[in-house]
Amino acid sequence: MAVTIYDVAKLAQVSVTTISKILNHKDYDISDETRQRVLDAIKETKFTPNGLARSLVTKRTNVLGLLIPDISNQYFADMARGVEDGANRLGYNVMLCNTDENSKKQQEYLNILKGRCTDGVIIVPIAGSDTVFSSDFDMEKPFVVLDRVYKSKKGVYQVKFDNVRGGYLATKYLLEKGHTRIGLISGPPEERTVKDRLKGYKKALKEFGLKFDKSIVFNGNYKFDSGVAGAKFLLKTDITAIFAFNDLMACGAYKAISSIGLKIPEDISILGYDDVMLSDVLDPPLTTISQPKYEMGKVAATMLINQLNNVEQDYERTFEPELIERKSVRCLFPKTPKA
Repeated sequence: MAVTIYDVAKLAQVSVTTISKILNHKDYDISDETRQRVLDAIKETKFTPNGLARSLVTKRTNVLGLLIPDISNQYFADMARGVEDGANRLGYNVMLCNTDENSKKQQEYLNILKGRCTDGVIIVPIAGSDTVFSSDFDMEKPFVVLDRVYKSKKGVYQVKFDNVRGGYLATKYLLEKGHTRIGLISGPPEERTVKDRLKGYKKALKEFGLKFDKSIVFNGNYKFDSGVAGAKFLLKTDITAIFAFNDLMACGAYKAISSIGLKIPEDISILGYDDVMLSDVLDPPLTTISQPKYEMGKVAATMLINQLNNVEQDYERTFEPELIERKSVRCLFPKTPKA
C-alpha cells in the first residue's frame, strides 16, 4: 500500500498542514527540530509527494521555464546553470527549452510555457528578436528577460549586461597596446548586444582620434565556424589585432591563424568576449571581456521567484564588464630600455 502524507504526519507526530508547509518551502514558522523530524519521517517511509495533486491545491508547480538560444554554447550553459542553482536554492525546478536561435521554435516554446506547466518563465531571446518587447506580447504569467535585452519596457523585469562598456574596454585596451587597425568579428548586426559592443568600439576609436572603417568588420553568428571565416577575411587586410564578439569565434580565429603558419600574439593579437572556460586553456590563453553569466542566471531566477511571491524589487539589474588580461595581445610599442 502506498505511503500517504497522513502516515508521515503520524510518524512525525505533527499535523498534515505542517508537512505541507515544509514540502512547499513555506516553513518559516516551524522549528528546525520539527522540520528535521518530518524530513526523517519522509526518508524512513520513502514518501513521495504527488506533485500534480499538490499543484492543484497550491496553484503552483514550483517549476520555472527557461528559454535558451543555444545550450551547446558554453556561455549559455553557464547561464543556465546559474538559473538552475538559483531556482533550486529557493525550492524550484527548471524546465529548459533550447530554441537553437530559431524564431519558430522560440514562439512554439513560449506558447507551451504559457500553459500550466510552469509558474513563470526566464527568457533569453534569440538573436535579433524583440518579440517580448512588442506592445502586443502577453506571456500571461510572470517572466524575466535575461542577457539579450533589446530595449527597456515599463513593467518588464530585466537582467542585462553593459555591452557598450564591454566593447569600449576591449577596444581601448588594444589601442593602448599600440593597435590602430583592429578588425572585428561581430555577431548578427541586427542584434542589440552587437550594436552596443560596436558602439563601445567606435567610442574608443573616437577618443584616440581614429575613424571607424567598416571594411575591417566581419559579421559572424557567434559560432566557431564564423570565427574561422572572419579571421580568414580579416587577415587579408592590414589589421594587427582582432576583436571577436565572443570567445567561441575567437577560438575559430585561433584555428584560422594557426592554419596559415602565423603565431598569436607575435604576428596577430586577438581579444575575445565572455570569458568562458576554454579561453583560459587556449594556447596562448585568451585575453577577454568577462561577463558574470552564472551570477546573471542566479539573479534572474531570484528576480522571477520574487515576482511570484510579490516581493518588491527593481525592474532592472545591470552587470558590469571586466577585462581579463592573459597572453593573446602583443604591445606594439618598443620596450623602454632599463636604466
